[in-house]
Amino acid sequence: MTGLHHSLNSLSLNDDIIDITEQFFQIASKLQYSKISKANEFSLLHGTHALEILNPRLDTYLLSKTDYDLSKELSLLDTVQIIINQFKSISCWLTQNISLPCTILSNEYILQILINYTQNGELNTIYDIITSSGSKFNIIIYKFSIILIQFVKLILNLALKSQIYEDEDLNTSTMNLNWFNNMTNNEIFKNSMISNNFWNELYNESPEDVEYLDFIKNSFQILQSLISIESIFQWNIPLFKLNESKEFNTKFQNKLTQLNNTIIKLKEMQNIKLESTNLPNGCFNLNSQILLDNQAPPKQLHIFELDWNQCILSFISLFEDIGDRKSTRLNSSHKTES
Repeated sequence: MTGLHHSLNSLSLNDDIIDITEQFFQIASKLQYSKISKANEFSLLHGTHALEILNPRLDTYLLSKTDYDLSKELSLLDTVQIIINQFKSISCWLTQNISLPCTILSNEYILQILINYTQNGELNTIYDIITSSGSKFNIIIYKFSIILIQFVKLILNLALKSQIYEDEDLNTSTMNLNWFNNMTNNEIFKNSMISNNFWNELYNESPEDVEYLDFIKNSFQILQSLISIESIFQWNIPLFKLNESKEFNTKFQNKLTQLNNTIIKLKEMQNIKLESTNLPNGCFNLNSQILLDNQAPPKQLHIFELDWNQCILSFISLFEDIGDRKSTRLNSSHKTES
């Protein structure tokens, strides 16, 4: 309480501040163990948070907010590094049991897109800010961030449908991100598409940077391939007539080919030269842990500790596992039919 007293004094309040530390401990000493004292005006969660005030290991509001301008013009190398760390954030979240605020939402582009959409129900405002620099690469990051949001939605939906997590665990790790589902698939598709003319302009403007441009384009295609997996759950699978269903077998083989092509793209991405690229200062930060409904103590950003090669290997394993499982199930169904 003494520390809080000093903090309140700095606010220059009109009324005198009284130190109630002694009275507080006198009253607390009269409470019996195993009993909870609670007023109806406060939830248990608010009461728990009150105990964390001014504790640097628990109090999120002791973190310093990072100022980052979305209208700052991005270069090609800036864009490459942001996408690389967005890939890392997905890998950390899926494979290392690290929460969304410390991974995907640590990116200022994704955070501000979602906050703006939550408050205004549309994306025009944030899009205008991002495009005000006149750089095509700002638009690239905006659209890639939208695709990544769709991918997170897919994983959360699959997790809930298959009951991978208990509801309580999922809410804690995602900070009650129900507003992920407010953005419709049509909105995401509309705001994430890039025309062939747009890509051609980029290649014509930077013919010497084909390696980096290929990396960016492949990044879009990889996430789009991941998202397309959800369509499989809408298929009508002829379990007892697989040999007779040429249409299904064609669709299935096309999906396996798509997965194999994605693995090839991922392996190519392992070879990108990272030493000559720099991450824009401040675009990955702890702001989400301050601004959103955080239910966990402050945590550092683990994405910077993840090796790029390990990140890509995690994605390759994901696609290979999906392909193996689908092939196994198809062969199993064939045997059952026989």
